[in-house]
Amino acid sequence: GDTFTIPSGCTFTNSGTATGFGSAAKCGQVVQAHKSDVSSFTSQNVIYNIPGLAVTITPAAASSKILILGTLNSNATTVDGVMQVTRNVASGGATSIGASTAGVGQAGISGLGGHRNGYELMTAGTTYLDTPTYTLGQSIVYQMGILRAGTTVFYINRDTSNTGSNGEHTSSQIIAIEILA
Repeated sequence: GDTFTIPSGCTFTNSGTATGFGSAAKCGQVVQAHKSDVSSFTSQNVIYNIPGLAVTITPAAASSKILILGTLNSNATTVDGVMQVTRNVASGGATSIGASTAGVGQAGISGLGGHRNGYELMTAGTTYLDTPTYTLGQSIVYQMGILRAGTTVFYINRDTSNTGSNGEHTSSQIIAIEILA
């Protein structure tokens, strides 16, 4: 069968077994959101939740961990943001996960890379093993977003020089995998 290894060292097979999390670990469910269209925003000093990049997972076990994988492609004429991933258990309010706790200013789970005059996309990626607190049966929403300080237009899945007929176009995605204990 098909087997793939993610950067954390965990290997999954198409039968749903997982290694790298202990001998009894198994993969529960896998959900993905894939954004292939473009969007833009000018929000400042708030997390901008990117439309189309949220997944909902309802863990099958009371002590599951959730492995979050994601790639975000974006661009702005000035780089001034970080990628965020939030967790919202049973609609109780979103909480940032995996973000830096050092210093002040923008804190995220991943940086947005560099750019060259708006002609190159910035790519942020994450691999994060989350240990959420929840009651069995509660749904958890993981949402990808950007926290930024500037006010210039920020684009998702395209560069700022894009005119529709040229420039860079990509897609972004977020994946949540339940790891059964």
